[in-house]
Amino acid sequence: MKALDRLVACLLLPALAGCYTYTVVTPDRVKPGQDVRARLRAEASDQLTQLLGADASLLEGELIAHEENELVLFVPAATRQVGFHSETLKQRVRVPESSVLLLERRQLDRTRTTLMAAAVGLGVGAIAWNALSGQAGANTATGPGDGNAQRVRQLTLGLVIFRFSP
Repeated sequence: MKALDRLVACLLLPALAGCYTYTVVTPDRVKPGQDVRARLRAEASDQLTQLLGADASLLEGELIAHEENELVLFVPAATRQVGFHSETLKQRVRVPESSVLLLERRQLDRTRTTLMAAAVGLGVGAIAWNALSGQAGANTATGPGDGNAQRVRQLTLGLVIFRFSP
């Protein structure tokens, strides 16, 4: 593996860490529309597993409402695929607060997101710099037309910058 490939791989590793974190909250601190993750007691999990057709010990979805000691969640229930298009089908479920062992709110981690975006930008910049500077895959042949290689790289860089400038 070349040094540049290793550098790019290291820079892209933060993307694997994810941009979201989960914070433990009480049901009264969660507002409708927020994404949550709920770990359920065995009894409630067994009932919902029969309804959803998948393990329901840990539900992830959107809180729709908080009504009289119940949480109404909009959770993935199945996936429908037609050709290459796949769609996640969701279902509303009611979960008694007493059946929730742990409730967590999903929120964007701005620091991780910024670091990931910077790492991706640096990786793309390093690849572009390496490709346009003639260090990787450069034509080592000598002969007629070799003087134009630098001009072609300059024009390519100019087109790339022009294309992505506001």
